[in-house]
Amino acid sequence: MRRLYLHVGTGKSGTSALQTAVRDSAPALSAAGLGAPITGRSELMRRLLGPLGWRPDSGFSQRIDVERIRRIRSAFRRTPGDRLFLSCEDLAEAGPEPIRVLREVLDEAELDVRPIVSGRSWARQIPSDYQQLVQAGLAVSYQDFLDQVRARSGTAGERFWRRQSLPEVAANWAAASADGTVDVVCVPTHGE
Repeated sequence: MRRLYLHVGTGKSGTSALQTAVRDSAPALSAAGLGAPITGRSELMRRLLGPLGWRPDSGFSQRIDVERIRRIRSAFRRTPGDRLFLSCEDLAEAGPEPIRVLREVLDEAELDVRPIVSGRSWARQIPSDYQQLVQAGLAVSYQDFLDQVRARSGTAGERFWRRQSLPEVAANWAAASADGTVDVVCVPTHGE
């Protein structure tokens, strides 16, 4: 059984840089026995996130298309390497049902899933997350955003906690691992 290192974020914790490095280093990684079955954002949306019911504006709010998500098995099976790697920070906000369905599909593909969660200091995370949400159309002031995060209320506050609470994200993804473990990577701030 091959191991799949499944990096589920959190968002804004260096995930894009990691994904770019994996994509740009694909030949060297492949030579070292590490395969990457899905690397591009559009392919992640089409083959993984969409079938799991994820939408950019509302997270995992749609019905899971089990037949579509089961098709992803072939991508994992045909990817060469004795170990595989997949990174998708949007998976950080997945709850029990999408994780259960994905786990079943990965079990059918005969993969030993090892979830990895990364995070960074909220002193940098909160403003970065706000900036990202504004770019996506959030129409609240920074102070209102901070108030929602503190109170764990409102659309922005609830989404922030769903995507950024390392203990909660790790606890959710422990269900995807055969032994219930999750690796947590603390990303240092710039210059550390």
